[in-house]
Amino acid sequence: MQIEEFLSRLNRVRQLPDGQWQASCPTAIHQHGDRSAGLRIKAGDDGRVLVYCHAGCHAELITAALGLTLSDLFAEPERRPGAAVARSPAYMTRDIASVVAYDAITASIALDHVQQGRNFTADDMAHFQASAGRLFRFAQRVGGSV
Repeated sequence: MQIEEFLSRLNRVRQLPDGQWQASCPTAIHQHGDRSAGLRIKAGDDGRVLVYCHAGCHAELITAALGLTLSDLFAEPERRPGAAVARSPAYMTRDIASVVAYDAITASIALDHVQQGRNFTADDMAHFQASAGRLFRFAQRVGGSV
């Protein structure tokens, strides 16, 4: 993914004098409180999109909130005809734990809405459904059954 496409998915984007960009972090943690533009974005030398949230959100949470994966932050490699496709590295335990924690927070927000008798917006429902889908696919991958 090119950095311009990534930036188009964010809110309150502005370019900084040092060539980086600043935007609002899209994670659920920020959607119900912190509205500051605390996400830094820059292009790596190799074309990667580099992200840093000043509140501590991991890149996995940021990409998941945008409906992306970490591999989407990498530029498409140039392929020679007939070259073998490189396999992506296995997820690290810490990365998986971060995504599960994000989905647990999303579930907690949903339960809080239900307990308070609040209605869900279409955006809320999209977040809840995406989280449930990630958790279900994770359970299937590790051999769980539902």
